Amino acid sequence: MGLNLKNVIRKLNIGDRELMNMPMKYWDTAMFDKIPDGSYKDAVRNYLENFNHMMKSGIGLLLYGIHGRGKTSIACVVAKVARMYEKSVYFSRASELRDKILKYEKFDDGVTILERVKRVDLLIIDDLSKETKGSEYNEGFWEDLIRIRADNYRATIITSNLDKDGLTAFYRESMISVMTEMIVPIEIGGIDYRNTRAEEIKKVVLGGILK
Repeated sequence: MGLNLKNVIRKLNIGDRELMNMPMKYWDTAMFDKIPDGSYKDAVRNYLENFNHMMKSGIGLLLYGIHGRGKTSIACVVAKVARMYEKSVYFSRASELRDKILKYEKFDDGVTILERVKRVDLLIIDDLSKETKGSEYNEGFWEDLIRIRADNYRATIITSNLDKDGLTAFYRESMISVMTEMIVPIEIGGIDYRNTRAEEIKKVVLGGILK
């Protein structure tokens, strides 16, 4: 079954990718129809088909599971739908986002990255827990950011190799409590896309050499 979106406002263009800070890889490949069938696809479908309600309520997602299963691709599918509804979106790896904010990097027209990620309609934090562990600033930074967004009903999507219980090894309990209030965990399983892609590339490169 496909995706039934209602009252979509606009089509996407390459400017949307740049505005969202989405990697080209996912701009080209992240599509709902490519998500394997299963319970988590049904959950993603329900989220997207009720997208305006999710945004109005500030409901986000924690997409977790082992590497290579398509968590980031699913997050980028949601980002694309958000832009189709004219919502503002910002995508970043967790480690890169923290570094940019520490350096007071600008987003546009003098607005800092920090100001942008606090106010954007949909924030995607990719690979949370891959950044350096143990810093008091690190723990406080993520908790404050997620709390500010939750308090203002702004949705946040997080991808991580860890579920909520696993994340407690990296972050303080109060942060996980804030996440629990507004962010719904969905375990992403299935095939290893990176391994599948590696095999496809190998065949292309070696196909004319090996018999």
